Amino acid sequence: MPVVTAAGVIGLAIGFGAQKLVKDVISGFFILLENQYAVGEYVSISGVTGTVVEVGMRITRIRGNDGKLYLLSNGDISLICNYSRGAVEVSVDVTISAEEDMDRVVRILNQLGEEFGLTGRKTEGRFQVVGMLSFTAGAVTIRLETKALPPGIEELEMAFREKVRQRLLAESVKLA
Repeated sequence: MPVVTAAGVIGLAIGFGAQKLVKDVISGFFILLENQYAVGEYVSISGVTGTVVEVGMRITRIRGNDGKLYLLSNGDISLICNYSRGAVEVSVDVTISAEEDMDRVVRILNQLGEEFGLTGRKTEGRFQVVGMLSFTAGAVTIRLETKALPPGIEELEMAFREKVRQRLLAESVKLA
């Protein structure tokens, strides 16, 4: 009797393990069949963002932005964002003093966006003022947008913010 019970428990454990394995393999099959992402693409999968290193039938390997190698079971993947299949919107917000002449500031920012877009960066256009994001009695926030190809969007945003700060200070525009 104890041998039969032990065999039943072991069989149940193997059954649950096999169920997970089958789920991973079937999910991997559909990932490959539907070409959801491929090796070398920049993705966010289940909260991990980085470059796909390997796509297998059971697991997907991603090299994160932090350099770590993440192993994801294909059966556990529920949310995928593939950044490599086209440009993504990049926005930079600039907050200035409400006392400033908005038309002048918009002209300065659009001119800077044009110059910055001509420097060979990975943008599909130029940064352009899209409007006023918010305002208070003391400050106005202006949004600039462009489209760019990842990876490297964070570096693009930081470089443009620094150029904006330098230009606005050179033009004696008060930042808030």
